[in-house]
Amino acid sequence: DYNLTTSLRNYIDPRVFKAWGKTVGLDWRKIYTASLLRKFGWAERAEVKRFAGLFGGARTVLAVKGVD
Repeated sequence: DYNLTTSLRNYIDPRVFKAWGKTVGLDWRKIYTASLLRKFGWAERAEVKRFAGLFGGARTVLAVKGVD
C-alpha cells in the first residue's frame, strides 16, 4: 500500500507533472487533490519549458500502446 499524496506533497515538483501532462495531453490538475492544488497554486502560473525535454519520447510510447 502506497501513499501517493505524501510523494506528491513532499518529493515531486508539480511543474514536472505539469510539463508531462502538457506533453501527453492530460490536465495535470487531475493528479492532485483539492488541498494540494491550493498548496501548489503557484505551479498554475509557472513556466514549464525547462522540463519539457524530459518527456520527448512520451507521445511515442503512448502511440505505440494505442493511447490517445
